[in-house]
Amino acid sequence: MLGLSKNNLGNLRLDVKIHPLVSFIGIILFLTIGILLSTRNLDIAKDDHNYLSYFYYRKFEEADSFLIYLIEEPLWRLYTTSIVAVFKPENALRFTLFISTLMFLFSVNRVNVRMFIFVALIFILHSHFATQMYFNQIRQGLALSVFLFCTIYNRKPLLGAVIATLFHTSFIFPLIIIFLISKVNSVKWIIIYSIIGIGILYLSVNVLGQLDIGRRTNSYSFESKLSVNFYISIFLRYIPLLFLMKFYGDKGTSSFWYKLSLSSFIIIVPFTLFYLAAGRLMYYVSVFFLLMILEQSRSLGGKLGLLYYILFLIVDLFLFESTVISDWGLIISS
Repeated sequence: MLGLSKNNLGNLRLDVKIHPLVSFIGIILFLTIGILLSTRNLDIAKDDHNYLSYFYYRKFEEADSFLIYLIEEPLWRLYTTSIVAVFKPENALRFTLFISTLMFLFSVNRVNVRMFIFVALIFILHSHFATQMYFNQIRQGLALSVFLFCTIYNRKPLLGAVIATLFHTSFIFPLIIIFLISKVNSVKWIIIYSIIGIGILYLSVNVLGQLDIGRRTNSYSFESKLSVNFYISIFLRYIPLLFLMKFYGDKGTSSFWYKLSLSSFIIIVPFTLFYLAAGRLMYYVSVFFLLMILEQSRSLGGKLGLLYYILFLIVDLFLFESTVISDWGLIISS
């Protein structure tokens, strides 16, 4: 239920073997990253105090409709009001950071356990990961981690997406995309339906504005206002990866992660043009493309794709106004 068809069960991860000692090193590396992110001072990230307030004050929003109730992320509210029975508010937030970080690292690494060094490196250096979703946008990171765990370990992406949506409303869009690709096998029709989907979103933007995705549109908009340089960078970053996987990957377009990356790109990138709150959906796109590469990392396309992905991380660090290094400085020094 809410999983993939039997024909697609193998298109989520590689079942490869690794020496126990190497596996132990990977575990220690991931634990170290989790400890660093969860033991930092809780006043250095922009939204730390906002998140602490969830644990200090048991917030319940009155909802006029079931839709509004869902938008207010009931599982997140249930989680924050329950965990304080076990931990003090500060420790509850630290526990959340630790668990969500480990869920991300172990789940992504499970796609190809031999790539744990690359997984750790990308997680640390990517501006959307360690110093964003697992530093500042903690709720979004937790939702993503829940989805990844359910998908990669339990092979139930639809169920994972439903649960993730109840933690963070923004995951409603990946949920719709995952439902689409679970019903359509042809890449041609995935592209067609994705284009139709972005048209529907464009026509529905006024409704989305009224709902306000949890009434947080302004806080979800990109500070850069999504300039022309942003879109040039996005196309240069992701389009070559799709071609590499299609023509030189060992699974090509049959991969679940390929279909998810392709459809997400087609829908989410144009969505940012007319809806600012869609900016943070690009975090999901970054993860989906990474998983697509890791799954096919034994092929020429996967190897080239991984190098290309890391190349853009380096470009981000030194040519764009990335705060990754300075954020890690704050984390380590605190």
